[in-house]
Amino acid sequence: MTNPVLIVEDEKNLRRVLVAVLEAEGYPTIAAENAEEALGMIQTKHPALVLSDQRLPGLSGTDLLRRIKEAHPEIPVIISTAYGEIEQAVEAIKAGAEHYLTKPVDEGELIALIRQTLARHGESLPPLHRELRRYGLIGVSRAIETLLETIDLVAPAPSNVLITGESGTGKELVARALHQASPRAEQPFVAFNCGAIPLELVESEIFGYERGAFTGATRAQAGKLEMAASGTLFLDEVGDMPLPMQVKMLRALQEREFTRLGTHQPQRLAARIVAATHVDLAKAVSEGHFREDLYYRL
Repeated sequence: MTNPVLIVEDEKNLRRVLVAVLEAEGYPTIAAENAEEALGMIQTKHPALVLSDQRLPGLSGTDLLRRIKEAHPEIPVIISTAYGEIEQAVEAIKAGAEHYLTKPVDEGELIALIRQTLARHGESLPPLHRELRRYGLIGVSRAIETLLETIDLVAPAPSNVLITGESGTGKELVARALHQASPRAEQPFVAFNCGAIPLELVESEIFGYERGAFTGATRAQAGKLEMAASGTLFLDEVGDMPLPMQVKMLRALQEREFTRLGTHQPQRLAARIVAATHVDLAKAVSEGHFREDLYYRL
């Protein structure tokens, strides 16, 4: 499908939502805020389908529909109406509308209706089963395509990366993808969950320790930073990192060096840090639960 879907909606936020919903499903989408702007776009962009609100400033949705059918009878038009405007919906159908939707628009119903309408009019549709498979990530939507493009853009850079998202959304998969697509791909990828172990063990796990550094340290142990070498250290759930450890992590990132517990001999920090969290870090910073300087370092 090369010709776009045209959204005609005067309410700015709803217009943005509709565009985002359609683009996430793979439909190229353009938008206008009134009928006059829409008519101009139809002349230059040749949309495959028009989805128009009934209540528009100036010409109404039905007026726009009639103008479209006069000049471009081949373009299908769907009209969206508010609850209780059934008479206007019937009028639109009589004027040649393909269908009508009642607001608030259900996303699933909208996508299904657009697919059916375009199929009826012989338009090639975004491939439902054209899976994108790279770096262990699999998807079919425009959103996953954008994610893969972002990974390709960010991966070559040496800078740290912060990945945010709800638990279970695949943040570690994205971190591994960044590593695989980077010049560090042949180096180690080391993962550490900041919220999975007790506070007193976090520092020794990340920085490592020498024999005798604390009770029970019967042998020296490399930390995650050392294990990562020139590769990638993935700090999962960094929002759960204790504040005292945040200070030490910040210093390591600033100085690009760290020290095992039990020694004063610094080691160079060569790894790239990719951090992830389900926590709203900006909010955590404002509430004093996360250091602002570490937030910006990440």
